[in-house]
Amino acid sequence: GAKAVARSTISKRVGVIGTSATIASRSYEKAIKKVDPGILVASAGCPLFVPLVEEGWLKGSVTDAVASIYLAPLKAARIDTLIMGCTHYPLLRKVIQEAMGRNVILIDSAKEVAREAKRILSSADALN
Repeated sequence: GAKAVARSTISKRVGVIGTSATIASRSYEKAIKKVDPGILVASAGCPLFVPLVEEGWLKGSVTDAVASIYLAPLKAARIDTLIMGCTHYPLLRKVIQEAMGRNVILIDSAKEVAREAKRILSSADALN
């Protein structure tokens, strides 16, 4: 995810959303800074996103309101790229995109991990 963020950002202002524990660990921020120390990282915990997804509330006024509240600080930070740091979050992609605006690039961290794993396995000729 960090490499994809570094490739995607133009303004070098990126956001990370995740569970409270993920955000508290600062793991994404550290990984992004390792790739490009000049990138400014704004983070937001979005703990209600997981139960919303698990309850099937992928759209609607409640989901929109929660997304708007959680993402407001990232929107105010004028990020141009947002990494969705939880496997549940891509299911809310449309809601997140609407809250952030269509000019913000959304990065699915799970897809990026899969791409990197495939690249590593291919280079080791270990892909079956």
